Amino acid sequence: MTDSESDLNSTSSSIHSDSDLADESNRDQPVAPPSEGASMEHYQEYIQYLQLQHGKLQQCNAMLNENNNVLNAQQLKCSRKHPPKVSSSNTISSASQLSSAGPSTASTSSKNSDTEKLILSAAKKYSITTEMFLPDKVIFQTNCPDPPAEISNPNHYAKKSMEKDTLVTELYASIDFVLHPRMQTNAFYNQFRTGMQQARSSFINGLRSVAGSIFNMLNEYFMSKFDRNSVPQVTQLIRWETGKGKAYDVFKAPILYPDHVVNEKRVFKDWLVFAKVIKVVVCGRMSLFPKARSGPPPYTKIWQLTSCTPGLIAFGITSMIFVLSPDQEFSGDGVGAISSILYHSVF
Repeated sequence: MTDSESDLNSTSSSIHSDSDLADESNRDQPVAPPSEGASMEHYQEYIQYLQLQHGKLQQCNAMLNENNNVLNAQQLKCSRKHPPKVSSSNTISSASQLSSAGPSTASTSSKNSDTEKLILSAAKKYSITTEMFLPDKVIFQTNCPDPPAEISNPNHYAKKSMEKDTLVTELYASIDFVLHPRMQTNAFYNQFRTGMQQARSSFINGLRSVAGSIFNMLNEYFMSKFDRNSVPQVTQLIRWETGKGKAYDVFKAPILYPDHVVNEKRVFKDWLVFAKVIKVVVCGRMSLFPKARSGPPPYTKIWQLTSCTPGLIAFGITSMIFVLSPDQEFSGDGVGAISSILYHSVF
């Protein structure tokens, strides 16, 4: 077994372990704010929910502080090697600008910046672990069901109304409770959309840079401007045909099967390829290499992931199909500009 395979195995086992922690997180379901006439049990459940969210925020803040310490240390090293040259005129100008801005303005600006960062962070996690594509605006404008829908219950797909309730519940569960009052505003929706787009773009760019080692091909095949139609062995991995993108069936893609032989009974059995893609998602592209340099903590640690969510698997496989397709850019509407593949409905 190679070092990289051993590393992947250790990552896979750590992601799928600690089932007790996973069960505990499943109990952390959103609770709608009690309305007038709500029962005492409802108030108690809501208070418990707020306490859990408060604990999660404290853990998140501790993790962010740790990240900031790492970044500050790295920045300090760089500044010692290359001290910035600041002219006296720039110093005087900066000082005058600071003195002219009142304390209330600076405080408001800081709060808005912190809120925006919190929204972008929530959007990134939601895109990667829950839903790859932005839900309709009406989902953001809908109050969380009371009681919340059972996300893990497969019956929530039985009716459109149940499916909507589940989508709303998932959205509320993915967003810190302090942001819930903002969720129905246009500003929140636009910032959340930006965060999801940034998450997809960042990951796909990273995946392209290491796709050659994942699929055992030349890395240049996976650069955004490369004509993958000129290399049939690439597009054959997903069995894409010109003019048939809208009718594309992901479960006929050979890349989903061992030895690239389509057999519905063995779908997703080529686990090593999936493990590499998922590892790039949650641990970064350099995690594929045993002697990678240390850097900021991976998402597995920041988000305390203990298992692969269905959304994470769908995110990884949809991205894999994309980088093997002729498409050059991942459009926000989830439709391939060249392939016509409907990525938003692959799963």
